[in-house]
Amino acid sequence: MVTLLLVIGAGYAAFRLALSDYPAVHAADGGMGGMMGRGSSGMMTGSSAMGGTAQSATPVSIRALTVRLAGAAAIDRRADTIIERTKRVHLVALASPEGVPDMTWNVDGLVNPTVVIPRGARVTIDLFNADEDHQHGWELTVTPPPYRFMAMMYAAVAQPSSFAMPVQEASSARWLGHSLHFTAADSGTFYYFCPVPGHAQKGMYGKLVVR
Repeated sequence: MVTLLLVIGAGYAAFRLALSDYPAVHAADGGMGGMMGRGSSGMMTGSSAMGGTAQSATPVSIRALTVRLAGAAAIDRRADTIIERTKRVHLVALASPEGVPDMTWNVDGLVNPTVVIPRGARVTIDLFNADEDHQHGWELTVTPPPYRFMAMMYAAVAQPSSFAMPVQEASSARWLGHSLHFTAADSGTFYYFCPVPGHAQKGMYGKLVVR
């Protein structure tokens, strides 16, 4: 699996044009912050490097951040929907944490939710792998489900700054992840999923609506 992820990472780093010697990403100890900015124009624009800013934190601090951020959003649990109304959107995407179905995302306490954000919002996605058994990454695309086993090979990345390389499995003490930053420049429907082979096929995806 590690070898396969290295090959996938290389393909993404070269934007699927050619394989390159792109190393596996291992998060270094650090805070939850990162550079925020705007890049080239397009459906989604951003300034983070391909793969995002590596980070790690304790499960307790990450869950506390999740609770704090959820308090600022309108959450419809029956519809499995999160509505963000401000132009600065900050989401924590937990990959398969304990207590939820395997191969799913947990955002603001919801499983694979639809996230609705305003057009023009500056978005921060903090991905953390809470799964002790599998590596996980994060990608935003316009390609809708259902997804095949190698979804990451045909579902184009909406913007380079909306893709996070897979990170190592979680431990009881630290969760590793990436911080991504982009601007939701245009209205539309997007989909977030885990680019590790087979994960999106098993249901690890959700919807992001810009309006």
